[in-house]
Amino acid sequence: MRVLHVCSEIYPLLKTGGLADVAGALPLAQLRSGVEARVLVPGFPALRAGVLAQELVAEVDGGIRLFRGTLPGGELPVYVIDAPHWYDRPGNPYADANNEAYPDNDRRFALLGWIAAQLARGPRAGVRQGGGTGNWHAHRRHGPDRAQPGLPRQFPGARIR
Repeated sequence: MRVLHVCSEIYPLLKTGGLADVAGALPLAQLRSGVEARVLVPGFPALRAGVLAQELVAEVDGGIRLFRGTLPGGELPVYVIDAPHWYDRPGNPYADANNEAYPDNDRRFALLGWIAAQLARGPRAGVRQGGGTGNWHAHRRHGPDRAQPGLPRQFPGARIR
């Protein structure tokens, strides 16, 4: 079985609550039991800096890049979305340094969900069955008629390893 976990935080790199603990432990336990588990995270500064051995696996319109690396310990494959204009901001993953929610959170997490869908659906993605850890931001969908500025409508022939 192949499972893609989609989360905004993961222990030990970024933690604001219990999600990070589950996102760090469950995929690793699955991997150790024979499940082909992987994780997709947005490129928040702590995640971009903490994921090891990152290599570029895809580029998407709008300056968005997808890297693949591992969590510290080297077992768990992690995809990181590098989109500084969406994710490289002060504060925590959801709010600025004054604890005000970012006004474009819907688009920021729509990108996370969109990339997850591309990974889960393509034969070249290496992950056919998708899953999430139950968070709203991993499940938001935008159809072609609801495309947002800066969100590509299709994955332009990217080869994902």
